[in-house]
Amino acid sequence: DLVWYGSSLDRAELFDRLQYLEPSEDFRTTWQYQNLMFMTAGHLCEVVGGATWEELVRSRILQPLGMNGSNLSVSDSQKAADFAVPYVEADDVNGAVPFRQIDSMAPAGAINSNADDMARWLIFNLGSGLAPPATGTAPGSSSGSGASTASDNSAGAAAKPLLTPGSLARLHEPRMVMPSTSTLLP
Repeated sequence: DLVWYGSSLDRAELFDRLQYLEPSEDFRTTWQYQNLMFMTAGHLCEVVGGATWEELVRSRILQPLGMNGSNLSVSDSQKAADFAVPYVEADDVNGAVPFRQIDSMAPAGAINSNADDMARWLIFNLGSGLAPPATGTAPGSSSGSGASTASDNSAGAAAKPLLTPGSLARLHEPRMVMPSTSTLLP
């Protein structure tokens, strides 16, 4: 999985090198986490979708859900007034961890978000695959900066389906269940 770490290779170059990696286990016999496969899914979205993974995620997920505070790169995350800085303790001293550019691997985990936008994502997942209408308020809120639901539609706009109920159900099904005891945890 670390072939990408610190590399200057783009997604297509990383994808091309996958053919040289040998599996350590047979397919679907053992739970294993693999960032390169998430990157591959993003790369295939680009090939099939005719746009970058970032453009596709913005236009098909973030914008329809009103997730305007979310971004897709380490550089963009640092432009927010309240971005989080990682820290590590070494020799009893806490120090900031420098940000590392992971743009090539972005589909594996570079969506940076906030509580308001994550509420929108949760409502979408709990709401039959519907993007909430753009009312600008969260349930129980009048601040204008949160998630809305189909029932909280004061302007009369209909919720827009982004996924069919069947696709959403399939998205929530387990594929390879992680064992209850893992060698990843101490």
